[in-house]
Amino acid sequence: MSRVMIVLAAFVWMLALGVSEIWAGSNTALVGTWSGDFAGEPFQLILNADGTGQMDGPIQWQVQGNKLVIAEDDGSTEYKFVLKGSKLTISGGDMEAPLTLTRAGGSGKATAPSAQAPAGKASRGAAVQFLAGQYSAYSGHSTYSGSYSSEKRGALCSNGLFQLSSETSSSGSSGLAGVQGGNNGRWTAEGDELRGTLILQFSNGQQQRIPYAASMNPKDRSFYGPAVTFDGTTYQRTGDGNCR
Repeated sequence: MSRVMIVLAAFVWMLALGVSEIWAGSNTALVGTWSGDFAGEPFQLILNADGTGQMDGPIQWQVQGNKLVIAEDDGSTEYKFVLKGSKLTISGGDMEAPLTLTRAGGSGKATAPSAQAPAGKASRGAAVQFLAGQYSAYSGHSTYSGSYSSEKRGALCSNGLFQLSSETSSSGSSGLAGVQGGNNGRWTAEGDELRGTLILQFSNGQQQRIPYAASMNPKDRSFYGPAVTFDGTTYQRTGDGNCR
């Protein structure tokens, strides 16, 4: 086989790998779980071998020279990085000062995603202990013609009971309108302090399984712990699991 044909065959093979594998493959030494403190709060960065990860929600990542490129739903950011042993220092991008992280898990070798265990101890007890608490999520907007607001509240009580409620209101040329709703039952969960599944058993006999992921953004942390995203909606913690 000629040298030209070998080069072309290698190029086609790289395309067949898929974008996400090429992203992470440029520096597999970064694969793993990295922990540190950001503005006095715990911070965690997870870089999987397939180019996916977690940092305040799902991300994709790649290495370009000495830059770590992290892509989120709202765009991508380039950070300079220096790797020395088990220490990873990140600077630039949207950071005001360098951040040094310590490897908390992962060998730095590119392994299949299915072979990677989730960070933390995955169990029903660990997930229930982590999620127990009270939550609230608010959204709204206003325009020249009117306004809209929605608040969702949930209580995952330590005694295994849950309560859900919601309230929406809108105003416009037709006047004011509001809707309230609620539900209750029993709950449990599977996973750990990073991600898993919330299982709701409603009083009418129906069951719902909802994926959850803890926010690693220190800005989303309250006195009661980190915010949690349930099925795409981020809820702030407003209380503990001692429901009254």
